[in-house]
Amino acid sequence: MMRDFVSTSAKTGAVSVGSKGLMRKAGTRWLTCLGLLPLACGGDDNSRLDTRSHGPVQTSPVESQSPLDNAPPAPLPEAMASPEPPVAGSPEALDQIAGFLERNCSECHSDVEPEGFGGAIELSNLINSGQIISGAGDISGLVSRLRYGDSLPGHAQLAVSGEETTQLARLIDEYEGAEQPCAPPPFVDRDALYAAMLDDIRQQPPEDRPFVRYLGLTYATNAGACGSRYFGLTSLASELVNGLSLEPTITAPRSLPNALGSELVYAIDLRDYGWSRPLDADGDGDAEVADAWQAIAAEIGAYALELTGVEADELAAHTQSATPYAPLNAVVSAVATGPLYYALTGLGNDAFEAAVRLGVDLPADGTDAGLQRAGLVASRSMPARVATRLEQSAFPGRAYWLLEDVPTESAGAASAPFADPLRFGAEGHQIIFQLPNGLQAYAIASNDGATISEIPSCFGCSDPRALNAVTCQLCHGSGLLAMQDQVRPFALANPDLYPIADRARIQAEYLPAEELGALLEQDSQRHLAAREAAGVSAGTPNVIPGVFYEFLRRALGPEEAAAELGVSEAQLRQALLRLDPEQGSDDERGIKRSLRGLDTDAGVVSREAFTSGYAALSCAIDGVRNRSARCP
Repeated sequence: MMRDFVSTSAKTGAVSVGSKGLMRKAGTRWLTCLGLLPLACGGDDNSRLDTRSHGPVQTSPVESQSPLDNAPPAPLPEAMASPEPPVAGSPEALDQIAGFLERNCSECHSDVEPEGFGGAIELSNLINSGQIISGAGDISGLVSRLRYGDSLPGHAQLAVSGEETTQLARLIDEYEGAEQPCAPPPFVDRDALYAAMLDDIRQQPPEDRPFVRYLGLTYATNAGACGSRYFGLTSLASELVNGLSLEPTITAPRSLPNALGSELVYAIDLRDYGWSRPLDADGDGDAEVADAWQAIAAEIGAYALELTGVEADELAAHTQSATPYAPLNAVVSAVATGPLYYALTGLGNDAFEAAVRLGVDLPADGTDAGLQRAGLVASRSMPARVATRLEQSAFPGRAYWLLEDVPTESAGAASAPFADPLRFGAEGHQIIFQLPNGLQAYAIASNDGATISEIPSCFGCSDPRALNAVTCQLCHGSGLLAMQDQVRPFALANPDLYPIADRARIQAEYLPAEELGALLEQDSQRHLAAREAAGVSAGTPNVIPGVFYEFLRRALGPEEAAAELGVSEAQLRQALLRLDPEQGSDDERGIKRSLRGLDTDAGVVSREAFTSGYAALSCAIDGVRNRSARCP
């Protein structure tokens, strides 16, 4: 069974950090990832989106390995035509999107906001961060947040109706312009998929085969994804696996050379990302799985389908894995948040212990010198905060940004940014740090260092939640947000408010605007350079959050359900007829009745019901060479 995607890792006991432990007092507020846009406290979970987009696409080139033996290639569908990038257009749609942002967002995200949110609703920033993906409203981060939820401080009181959200998604689709409708790639059934992977693994050196695994997009392309939607997904595999890598070198996944389509299935080598190591996947301190792939397969449950058949059996033998393939959307759901995200990025269940391993000299309460800081006063959308930039001595040149909420009693009056900018007790910690390969990773930690994955984001309701790292990637996909320190200029103008001994330190630690801006730009450019090294071209949005929420909350119709099973709609309907809703336990009968909703063109089923019935449906599929190995 798949776990709930909103998970919290627990930690017991306080752990000192060298001789400079951060204050360990209970806090009542967590520092959340910097917010971007207002959200409703909830969402229309049953909203369904048109997965078909229009316009040609472009793929990011990745290096392919040469064939190493003469095994005959398996028969494959005809390859897709060479894609071209989508072209933005439709000024009318652009104007209406701008009007939506003005109505719903400008009150907080004005040009004079000191937090750096003023430019957050500029279309160029929204496009670069993946909030708006031209021509692909359904996986645009902004639509995902509005439709499926993910509130942040200052957003809970603002509600956008489901009708407005649907209209926004349509406008983003239209923003692509007036190109000719795109043609979906050829349908790739389960047997063709496994034949392609088998052909690929035969061409790899025998000593490498046990480390090869496969990720696929056929769940989307089989349901008609093309144009901008397809283009947005082609960067998903590389950004995902490199963003969870502990290796210093960026390695783009290898697109299968025989072309099930230009970019439909990717091969990865677990060693390229540090994924072949034993892993503590649940944060309990014990490495309970042999490698990261085993942990991922356990998390995605039924979607890591163990098959038996001509191609599946040989592929399993070569890879020494019963489940060498997984759909990318299911993998995203497993690794984009929760304890597994922290395990893969090396943080585990204690962010402070991880900082020591990174060689980060965490600041003590008021005794450190030589820090690089910015202070932000409380506003209607955020509490007062201090951002501190630190270096990772274990990985020279890699930044570690620590953002801390300042308690109300320490924040001072509205006229003074902080009563004491050097000594304050934090009420929660957000961390944005760079992996050894330069890409950003994210953490949220309590005052004792325990990593947490969810934060109550609107008081009085339990859902939605702000999630690490999904929420963070929505805003920081293109790097760090700009911020403007307010402590230094205030202290210069009001020196008598601070002890003489503190004045020089305040001016030294809280940076001038030019120096702060240069550091933010430098660290953002390192992240962007790593993205480009991963084959994610400049300006390509991060689609991980959109894919995460779509998988978690979006209902499926018969086309999408068949696509995820790797069969035709006709095969799906035949399988549904074989499921007897009067047999089995009460739960099993209920699941089967829910799945019968897929028996009509307009029928839908929730993701929860589809996940529960996935194994039973797989066993009921007929007319395939490679069948589920776990059928009764």
